[in-house]
Amino acid sequence: MNWDRVKTAFIILLVVCNAVLFYVYIDSDRKEDNMDEKDLEIKVEKIFEKNDINIEEISKPDKTELPIIKVSEKNISFNDEKEKFIDLGLKPYSEKEGSGYIFTYTFEGVFEVEYYGDSSSIKSGDYQTAIKVADKFIEFKAANIKFEYNKYEKNEDGSYKIYYEQSYDGIRIVDGYIIIVVKGDKVLSLNERVLNLIEDSERSQKLIPYSLALYELYAVIEPSDCPMKFLELDLVQELKTAYDDEGLVSGETFAYYRFTNEKGKRYLIKAIESSKNK
Repeated sequence: MNWDRVKTAFIILLVVCNAVLFYVYIDSDRKEDNMDEKDLEIKVEKIFEKNDINIEEISKPDKTELPIIKVSEKNISFNDEKEKFIDLGLKPYSEKEGSGYIFTYTFEGVFEVEYYGDSSSIKSGDYQTAIKVADKFIEFKAANIKFEYNKYEKNEDGSYKIYYEQSYDGIRIVDGYIIIVVKGDKVLSLNERVLNLIEDSERSQKLIPYSLALYELYAVIEPSDCPMKFLELDLVQELKTAYDDEGLVSGETFAYYRFTNEKGKRYLIKAIESSKNK
């Protein structure tokens, strides 16, 4: 037997096998890289399902990029704001009557209304009544300043703290807000911070794919929190800027996917892939 030929044939066979295995490996990677977004979503959803994490009720966002929004404090007239709230039935406090509302405007750009009187005598109501009262105070805002309902908390005294976030083209801007505390059909306090928002027409923020956002979400979920059910997914933007002694100078917003589970716990996942010029 010619052992040299056998050895040569064996070496050739090994080379061919290695080449085939290498091709299979590269082809597998190529298919993984080019996997359809829907297939990736299904893959991640199966991982969630296996770990008792339910995301069936989440409506995924339909945007692939967002404008960069320039932010600064909106200059509002204290007297004009005060008159608007008085027109809505908030009577200014007077020593003689012993009750009413105190109106203030802080250097941070927050307009505040606070009930000054004995709130313990106000009969508690339900959430439906509270949200109707709060919504009435949201409706009078200017057409170009929109606020969307965010969440609520019930306080020990039977009042409800209701949160609204400023929005721009359907995107929540979490640093602009109105917080209203309602007991029965009476407002106990109101904090309002309005931002001036201007879209940068030259630049945009590219969003990471929804499937990748789910991967990132899975990485931060504590196993002890499972089983878990997610009910909401919002695209929100918050400021990435510094403040000076006089409040906000100017800045831009940075986008997040905000996942909320059935217990109200929220997870913020950075949604930006990169910034680019249009």
